[in-house]
Amino acid sequence: MTLSCRDTMVTLLGDVLPTMPLLLLATQEEEEEDYDDGEECAVPPGIFSRENGEIVKVEPPSSVDRKAYFAQVCYYFYQVIFLQC
Repeated sequence: MTLSCRDTMVTLLGDVLPTMPLLLLATQEEEEEDYDDGEECAVPPGIFSRENGEIVKVEPPSSVDRKAYFAQVCYYFYQVIFLQC
């Protein structure tokens, strides 16, 4: 993330009311520990906190979980497309 992009993000977040619900969804391919010294991760430090539950690490789903999820998606797709025509 460039410095100008980071500054813009910080400025925009500063304009959001603290009581306003806001969802920011982002991905990061590398662990924070994997960054070299002096290399910064995409999120400026101090904006989000793991302790407050603002940063969540999501593990990749297992093969069984993926199959269960897509079985439901396919079932509902079938219901909507083929049975309601």
